[in-house]
Amino acid sequence: MFNRTRSYDLPDADGKIVRTTVIFFGSKDDEFCSNLVRHAKDHFLKSRWLQLLPFDEKKVAHLRQKAGCVGVTVEREVADELWPALGPTLDGGIRYSVELPVFLRYEQDREAQGRVLERRVIGFYFLAREGFIAVVHDGRLRTAYFRKDWPHADRQSVFDEAWNYLRLQWKRHEREGSLRAIDAKHGQSRTYTDLQAISLVNWTICPKV
Repeated sequence: MFNRTRSYDLPDADGKIVRTTVIFFGSKDDEFCSNLVRHAKDHFLKSRWLQLLPFDEKKVAHLRQKAGCVGVTVEREVADELWPALGPTLDGGIRYSVELPVFLRYEQDREAQGRVLERRVIGFYFLAREGFIAVVHDGRLRTAYFRKDWPHADRQSVFDEAWNYLRLQWKRHEREGSLRAIDAKHGQSRTYTDLQAISLVNWTICPKV
């Protein structure tokens, strides 16, 4: 059994702080392992992430090779090796973002081919000290990623780039009243009906990390 839930004090629509449980990648073991391995191939076994994880080149090559295989057993083996290091890294990044605070809270509608998939679903964009963005949607950590794979950039530069990207989305929503994004990978569109900056001070002047 993987420890895949964490709790954070997060604001609701009225600004009231509520203890909120977040599920990382999936509520069942097979779902969790499958999603984790998929994200490992896309993100977590690439250069910037590897600076945060205690793996040498041999270990990384081993994990990449296993992540490229198919099967529930192999996915569980990769998760067993990866999660003890990755889990605290993701949790620590979110906690930094919450405690500073420097994150965005959103409400989102999602559609595909004119069909409504979700209405007013709540989510968060957390900006970690290390510069990665963690996306929690409807109580679940869906992904975490660096905006750019800069293996040699300093931490402040990586953080600044992600901060500027999220700030631009927030200011655009503030100016236009809503924000629509196309998810070409999944053939969907997302409309942000609400996008709040938590806190205004830290979204006006970029924090030093």
